[in-house]
Amino acid sequence: MRKSAEKAGIPRDNLTIALEPEAASIYCQTFPSPDCQEIAETGSIFMVVDLGGGTVDITLHEKNPNGTLKEVVKASGNDCGGTSVDDEFIHMFVCIFGEPIMNSLKLEFPDSYLYLLRKIENVKRVYQISQTRNVNITIPRSTLDEISTPVPKGHTIEKMFGTHSTSGSRYHFYYTESTDVKYTDTGECSFLGGFDMHFSNPDRKKMKVTFNFGDTEFSVTVLDPESGSERKVFFENQR
Repeated sequence: MRKSAEKAGIPRDNLTIALEPEAASIYCQTFPSPDCQEIAETGSIFMVVDLGGGTVDITLHEKNPNGTLKEVVKASGNDCGGTSVDDEFIHMFVCIFGEPIMNSLKLEFPDSYLYLLRKIENVKRVYQISQTRNVNITIPRSTLDEISTPVPKGHTIEKMFGTHSTSGSRYHFYYTESTDVKYTDTGECSFLGGFDMHFSNPDRKKMKVTFNFGDTEFSVTVLDPESGSERKVFFENQR
């Protein structure tokens, strides 16, 4: 890195290379916020948390009397950065649309794929832990029309859906003709129906969901593979 900087015209004496946590510590001590002045005091011990894209790294620093920093705890972390949230969203879309369609979206329609990633990023930025309302992420409808085919009558789609809940899952079904729905409770969607399914075993958090498209109606069946219990609901076709 130093050689690259010198080739770029930066003199060796004018260059200091520091790890990100060290650079963050120096910045905060040089320009402490009004409610955190003690970070610049000798002997202060503080935590530096680097919330990155791929990883989250945490380290502990102490301010020495001579102004230098002591690394009390070395930086450590895990692969739980922002991109891991993106990966979970993409995995969810793969479960819904199938891997071939998502691969086509990424390889053949990169603009639409980046649009999807931006929508995911927008949700991450505004989502609150206390939030109870649903959030929607849209994929350009024209793109899906190009890479997918209409579901033929009599066709059945089966998917396994998981949840972080230990008690069960709630399934709600909506219909809309809008191509850019943000929420299901803003009048753009019509609530068709839904139901709750409770787990027979809290350690098993997956349900088998089957969509069946008939001539005048379609049905959704949710099956607990372990207990064999299932719920089924019918809806009139909306088109």
